[in-house]
Amino acid sequence: MVPFSTEFPVSVPSNRAAFPAEIIAWLRGADYSRVLKDRADDDVDADHAHLKAGKGEDLRLRALVLDGRGESIGFRDDHPDRHGRLWRTKAALRNPCAGNGQGVFANTSGLTHLDGQD
Repeated sequence: MVPFSTEFPVSVPSNRAAFPAEIIAWLRGADYSRVLKDRADDDVDADHAHLKAGKGEDLRLRALVLDGRGESIGFRDDHPDRHGRLWRTKAALRNPCAGNGQGVFANTSGLTHLDGQD
């Protein structure tokens, strides 16, 4: 995989739904994404969600909850293209210093060939 990663401090939203709402807005604006429109399989519960589109796009959202507080939330979107490549985007919002309103946003995007060639 050929990755690109970045990490920077952010203010943590007080509403737990804010980060997933941003992910949904990003996917709705991405022309290639079908996971919200052509869902083939869903598995959703309180701390995670797994959505899969008919053509192989795979979206996973996870939340880590400790002591009743959300400590981290993240997603991974895998999108295979017609050339046999897998485009992967991952991001996590971490709040390691709970209570101070500061967190860390980490993002990684990358490309790999599904047949194992890089």
